[in-house]
Amino acid sequence: MTLIDRTRPWHQTNWDWRAAMNFMCGGAGSGLLVAAPVAPRSWYPAIELAGACAISLGLFFVWLEIGRPFRSLNVFIHAKTSWMTRESWASLVALSASIIAAMLPSMALVVVAALAGGVFLYCQARILTAAKGIPAWRLPIVSAVILMTGFSEGMALLALFGRPMVVGLFLCIVVRGVLWRRYRTLARRGAVPEKAWSILKRYFPLVEVTGTVVPAVLLLLDLALGLPLAATIGAFLAFAGGWLFKFILVTRLGFNQGFAVPKFPSIGGLQPFSSKPGWPNSR
Repeated sequence: MTLIDRTRPWHQTNWDWRAAMNFMCGGAGSGLLVAAPVAPRSWYPAIELAGACAISLGLFFVWLEIGRPFRSLNVFIHAKTSWMTRESWASLVALSASIIAAMLPSMALVVVAALAGGVFLYCQARILTAAKGIPAWRLPIVSAVILMTGFSEGMALLALFGRPMVVGLFLCIVVRGVLWRRYRTLARRGAVPEKAWSILKRYFPLVEVTGTVVPAVLLLLDLALGLPLAATIGAFLAFAGGWLFKFILVTRLGFNQGFAVPKFPSIGGLQPFSSKPGWPNSR
């Protein structure tokens, strides 16, 4: 390995599939809580319990990832500086509110649980953008991408069981698709290292077709022709596409920025020529 190779971006090793599962399960659960107020009242108990279970499952995977699981309570003591701490406190509020709303179903309590779920999802989004050493995560648009992906997953879960949610799901996946496409554009223009871009370029067509194009067509078929099966398949694919995107984002695109030499020393002073191995000059 040459000296230049040692300065190129390399993949982080701290977050693996267990961290991805937190974003996948937690995002879906909080998205479900956010979507709950538009569902029929009779659905409230099941929705709230499902949302709470999904968030809890995501946190369980985080607990598995911690090197010393029994020191996990330390995550609650850095609220001023850590979005992970804020996520932990938000999870307690969201879980409590959703369980109460399941036991005493009312619009007011469901709205409170929805707000708590939205705060939890926002904290998850900010965890990624706060990782300043990972270019693919720190892009400002990632917050909007994670939020909209969670909302879409929540609406997709509702649309699996009720046709009135189809319009809301269609709007969500269209907005999510625009954000995904914008994220890809930023990556193509050099916002991420070459290795991260090559992986995103390879998988993005699958994500876009699975999570946006096919679901949108199927949902439109249901709205135009009244085909419930098409809506069910579309909702499932919209949900699966969101999970696929987050899994790739967390587990495959997590390259750090490597090292850069802004100027080279030489006789007579510093030369303006710079080197940033592993990054594109232009795409």
